[in-house]
Order: sequence, then structure tokens, then C-alpha cells
Amino acid sequence: MKNKGSEKINKVYYNSKCSKCRIAKDYLENNNIQFSLIEYLKVGIFKKDIKNILKIGNFNILDIIRKKEEEYKIYIKDKKLSENKIIDIVCKYPKLLQRPLIFNNKKALIARDEKSLNKIM
Repeated sequence: MKNKGSEKINKVYYNSKCSKCRIAKDYLENNNIQFSLIEYLKVGIFKKDIKNILKIGNFNILDIIRKKEEEYKIYIKDKKLSENKIIDIVCKYPKLLQRPLIFNNKKALIARDEKSLNKIM
């Protein structure tokens, strides 16, 4: 379901092995919400994209990080790092990114449950 050029098209940072990502994808399809999947573990993620998501979603970088991942414990936890440094780490280890992360040019959200998915409409 793609319609390039529209501000309303949702981009979904997606991992096919993640049940919450599959639920979000099904939800979007079942509600006829246009979206584009970004398989970030395969294609990576760019610093400018993370900064854009932070701005649109009014997130702090730590809001969109998976804190149970080993890379978080090794490279981020209990360290005084700048936002830019943490973004660099997420770019290097994209599995640190919360998922599914859905965004367009107007809003961004971490869609971990149906309540949050309803906010995309």
C-alpha cells in the first residue's frame, strides 16, 4: 500500500519477527490506512530520520529506545551521552529502536498496543 508524495502516508519501522509489528501492519491494512514498511534491520536507519521522528513525535531519544537490549546496557545505560551520540549508537545498532514506530509528516507514535494504533487515524 504505497502512495508516494502524500504527507498522510504512514511509514512503519517494521520487523517481521515482531508480533507487535505484525499486529500494527494488520491494523493499518484492515483500516485502509496507507503505509510504507521500512524494514530497518535490513536497510538501516539514518540519523536525519531519527531526528525527524524525535521532532514530529516530541520524543526524547530515550523514549524510542529498547532498554532491555544488550547494546543499550553496554553502550548507553548509566552513561552521560549527548542525544547525537545516542542517535549514532542507534544507527549502528538499529535493533535498539522501539517498534513498531509509525510516523508521517504530522505525527509519530510507538504503536505497542491498539490504543496507540487508534491515534494514527
